Amino acid sequence: MSCPDFVCVLWPLIVSLFVSYAAGSGIPMWEFLGRDEKVNHLFKMFANQVTVFCTESSMPDCNKRLLMYGRWNLEKMGDDHLDEMDPYQRGATKLIWDSMMKGSMKPQSSTLAPQNPNADPLESTPDGNQLGAASTNVEEIANPDGYMIEGPMVVRVLPDGRPVPEDKNRPLPQDEDAQEYISMRSKPAPSLNEILKAKFTSLQDSQPVKSQN
Repeated sequence: MSCPDFVCVLWPLIVSLFVSYAAGSGIPMWEFLGRDEKVNHLFKMFANQVTVFCTESSMPDCNKRLLMYGRWNLEKMGDDHLDEMDPYQRGATKLIWDSMMKGSMKPQSSTLAPQNPNADPLESTPDGNQLGAASTNVEEIANPDGYMIEGPMVVRVLPDGRPVPEDKNRPLPQDEDAQEYISMRSKPAPSLNEILKAKFTSLQDSQPVKSQN
């Protein structure tokens, strides 16, 4: 049975679209996240950059000043600007810093980039070439007890199609993207007032400790 020409042409495209949706990541596309979710995640990444920057800075109250300035600028950003700050794109680290600091106080490239002895030398850097793979700014989350590193999920079946009985006791693969997404939504960014009243344990600590007053 033959199909009309336009159906034969469009059918592979339709199938590929369904496959891409079915095999997607646990994290939705950045543009589909809510404003609060984007702000929370961007501020968390910025706070990590501030920690590194202030370690090498002699500025008084470095952490508090930069966090308040960055939080103020982040709050004023429009939704379109937040969409452009996708933290999973190449060069996102520099883009986030420049956007939240309005191009001021440019740190050395080594300050923005965490020192990782296992880093890929071809990965793109702010002042290097753009030949590396896209950066993956993924927050490190403690693995639960019994966590096992596994490959893609495999389902074994018997010749008659029934699942292998003993496989029901095997652990399922962990969706690390989903864990990061949950963390993104569960830790709201502090307000300017909270940052102002916060006490920092040291000049090298950008994670505010709430005052007991």
